[in-house]
Amino acid sequence: MLIKKEIFKFPLFNIPFCKIKSLESFEHKYICCSTVSIKPFINLEQYLVQIYTIFDNEIKESQSLSEEKTLFGGVIAEGLTIRGNSKCIKIDEFNIEIVKDDLPNLKYSPTNIYSNNGQWFYTENGNYQILSSKKIQYEKVKHLEGLEIYGDNILRLRTVVELLKMNVDLGKIKLTFEEYVNIGLIVLKSDPKMSMFDDDTIIDGVTNWIPSMLAMPLYSKIPIEIRGKIV
Repeated sequence: MLIKKEIFKFPLFNIPFCKIKSLESFEHKYICCSTVSIKPFINLEQYLVQIYTIFDNEIKESQSLSEEKTLFGGVIAEGLTIRGNSKCIKIDEFNIEIVKDDLPNLKYSPTNIYSNNGQWFYTENGNYQILSSKKIQYEKVKHLEGLEIYGDNILRLRTVVELLKMNVDLGKIKLTFEEYVNIGLIVLKSDPKMSMFDDDTIIDGVTNWIPSMLAMPLYSKIPIEIRGKIV
């Protein structure tokens, strides 16, 4: 099936990186992302979104995309914001051939425990609904993205968390869970749409999201043959 893939410049310029440990010198305004509609497969108005380590003026065309430049695996997201001051800017679109088996498996736990102790399930063939998930051992799916639905603000949060995890892996910094949560507060408060929420509400949301992000290995550490697939 031919599906349209769209390439966007995803805005990061509202984030005060100067306040984030190990990212103080980060000056990029945009990061590259791609979207593919999953509606042809499951009839939901949602998208498979990937973020790449391609920034600003480097974001030019589809040929720039590669597994090596992927920041984290494809996640399910609402449509990107394409209006307003913090809009995503489309720079390219093209058709790609996709079958259901090409879509990534996603994992889900009703207990929301990111360890062997939880009950774990996975989806296949793009059936991204809880009722379609199948039970499996955690070890076989721990490298898979979750079945959560991302908005622009959570995509920004995940981007920052992955950049921090890369610096932790390089030995540039050590961060506690509480420090990740505090950084998450800074990131989400930079989004004008979050101004209606107080700090406690935002912290509650960040605390719910951060464990799943930290439980994911760096994308570069996942063997290519099992990226998006159960073991």
